Amino acid sequence: MKLWPHQRAALEAVRASVQAGEQSGLVSMPTGSGKTALFSTAARDLGLRTLVLVHRDELVTQTIKTLEGAWASAKVGVIKAERDEWQDDQNVVIASVQSLHNGRLAGMPRDRYELIVADECHHAAAPTWRAVIEHFEHRYLLGASATPYRTDGQGLADMFGPRPLYTYPLRSAIDDGVLCRLRQYAVETGCGVDGVAVRAGDFANAALSNAVNTPARNGVVVEAFQEYASKRRAVAFTVDVAHAEALAKAFNDAGITSAMVSGATPIDDRRKLLARFRKGKIRVLANCQVLTEGYDDPSVDAILMARPTQSRSLYTQAIGRGLRRFDSKTDCLVLDFVDNCEKHKLVNVLDLFGETNLRNTAGGDVVEAVDRDLAEKERRREIQTLNPLEWRLKRVCPWPALPKLKGYVATAPWHGEPATQKQVEFLNGMGMKLSRSLTKGEASFLIDRAQAYRAEFPEPASRAQKLYLQRCRKWRHGMTRSEAHRLIGEIKGRRRAGLRGLRTQ
Repeated sequence: MKLWPHQRAALEAVRASVQAGEQSGLVSMPTGSGKTALFSTAARDLGLRTLVLVHRDELVTQTIKTLEGAWASAKVGVIKAERDEWQDDQNVVIASVQSLHNGRLAGMPRDRYELIVADECHHAAAPTWRAVIEHFEHRYLLGASATPYRTDGQGLADMFGPRPLYTYPLRSAIDDGVLCRLRQYAVETGCGVDGVAVRAGDFANAALSNAVNTPARNGVVVEAFQEYASKRRAVAFTVDVAHAEALAKAFNDAGITSAMVSGATPIDDRRKLLARFRKGKIRVLANCQVLTEGYDDPSVDAILMARPTQSRSLYTQAIGRGLRRFDSKTDCLVLDFVDNCEKHKLVNVLDLFGETNLRNTAGGDVVEAVDRDLAEKERRREIQTLNPLEWRLKRVCPWPALPKLKGYVATAPWHGEPATQKQVEFLNGMGMKLSRSLTKGEASFLIDRAQAYRAEFPEPASRAQKLYLQRCRKWRHGMTRSEAHRLIGEIKGRRRAGLRGLRTQ
C-alpha cells in the first residue's frame, strides 16, 4: 500500500513515540485522508498483537478491507454480533466496542493485546470504551480521529497525552489533493433558534426539532437543493427521526426521490437503502445520527446541513462524508441552512478554514474565497510573518520553494506556545534557519511541509558525498542526499567495527 507523505509523517511520529517508551498517542487527520491505512501500517510495522476498537459495526468491514491491503499476511479476527474470533492467535482482531461488552470482555486475558487502536477515538472517554481499554495491560494505545475533541467537557489528554502526535489540517488535505474541493451556499431559512435549550455544548435535540422541523423550513431545504444541487447526490443531516422522515417526505412530494435512514433502521434495510442511493436510484438521503461516522461513499457530492449545530466535531464529521475523491467528481457542494441566531455561534463550513468574516461563498470554492478574504490582511503583514525560513547555507535544492505558512490555521490551544528546541533543530538540520521566532503550531506546519517537499523532491547527493563514495567504489548515479548519507554511515560503521576487531587480536 502506497502512503501519502502525510501518512508517512504520521507513521514516523507513531514509531518514534513507541520507541521512546511512551504509552499512548493520538493522530488527527480529516475524514477520507487515510487514518485506517495509517494505523493498519503501524500495526504491521510494530509487529504487536493488535486490537482495533471501532464505534460501529459498519466500520469493521471497512477496516478489514484496508488492513488486508496494508498487511496481507496478517491473520485477522472479528468480534461483532455472532463472530468471536480471537482465541486462535490472530495478529489483529477488529472489534466493535458494543460487542465486547456482551459478556465477552471478562473472558479475555488481560495480557492478550500489546497494541490497542481506538478508531474515532473522541469516543474513548465514554465509560464503555474506557472499560475495554483499561481491561487490557497493553503496551501502547493509539488513537485516531478527525475530531480529537469533545463538547461534553470530557477531555482526552489523560488517555492520549496533552497534544496529538501528528495533525494533518483539512486545508492541507484539500491543497494536497488528498480530499476534493469544497463549494458552499449559505441559505437563510427565516427560522429562529435563540430559544432552543443547550445541552453538553450543543442544542437539545427535542427542542431543536420542534424549532426547525416545520413545513416552511423543510420547503426551503428542498427549494435550495433544486436551485443549487439538483444534479448531485446529497446526504442531508437532520435533528432526529421525525425531522428525517418529514424532510424525506418533502423531497418526495416535490418529485425528488428521497429516503430516510436512522439508527433504528434494520441493518439489512439500511444496506439496501445505501445501495440504492449509491446507484443513483435515490437522489437525497435524509439521515439521523447514523451516517456521521463510518459511512464511506466517495461519490457523494452534496451535503445538506439541515441540522443547525454549535458542535465543530459534529459539523466536521458531517462534511467529511462528501470530501472523499471520486473519478467523476470535481468537488463537493455544502448547503448551510442559516437560522436566525444571536445568542449562539452556529458552525458554518467557513469556520473550518480559519478566521474570516465570510459566511457565504455563493457557490464559490471555499478555500479560494477564504484566501481572497484574507488577502488584504496578508499583504499588510511583514514578509517575515508568512516566510519565516531562510536557507542556512548556500545550496542547490530541488524544492520549488521554501516552506511557507500560507494556509496555516491555529486550531488547538498548544498551537500558540513557543516552538520547541527540537522543532528548531529539525528545521536547521534540513538546511534552514529562522528569521523570526515561531509558535509550536507554526513550526509543526512548516516541518510537515518540509517533509512533504523532501518526499516529493529528494535532494541529490552532495559533491563531498559523491567523492567519498567514488573513492569507496560505492557510488551509484542519481543517488539522493539521504541515500548517500545512509550508505556512508554503513561504510564507516563497518570500518570502525573492523578496527575494533584488529585491536582485540
